[in-house]
Amino acid sequence: MEAIEILRSYSSGEVIAIVFALLLAVKFCYNFVEWGYERLKKWANITTSKDKEESEFRSMVVAMAKKIDDKEAEFTEAVKDIKKYVEELKSEIHILETKEDMTQERLKQDTRSDLIDLYKRFMVAQYIDELSFENFSSRYTYYKETGGNTYIDELMDDIKDLRRHSVAMTKEEVQSIGC
Repeated sequence: MEAIEILRSYSSGEVIAIVFALLLAVKFCYNFVEWGYERLKKWANITTSKDKEESEFRSMVVAMAKKIDDKEAEFTEAVKDIKKYVEELKSEIHILETKEDMTQERLKQDTRSDLIDLYKRFMVAQYIDELSFENFSSRYTYYKETGGNTYIDELMDDIKDLRRHSVAMTKEEVQSIGC
């Protein structure tokens, strides 16, 4: 009861100020004791389970960060290697494409030369057998598909106009029709 009597002697603002001052004093005392405890732990080299857990956690975080850095370095190196390999492949592809173009051009030239040689042979003979005609037509088609010129068109027209005979004909039968 005396406490109530004492509190009645103060105004409500004063009571709030007193309670606030008491709380600040308690907070200060708590901080002071905690500060002293931390100093004592450091001086006496005392560690608590909480300190050990924090230390282990920090160690794990540092180890994980190192692993991440290592993996990042490996990944970066792998990306560099892949980019280098891709560039090498592009270079090789370019070389192969160039060689393929050269080969196609050479095949076209060889086919043109063969067509001209065959044309001369058949024009001298004044006949062509069916298999030779099919072969000539096939080479003519290839030559045209690869961009050959129109000179060979004239040769093909002349070959189409030649007399044809069966492959099964004997030499005498060929001579008898005047070929």
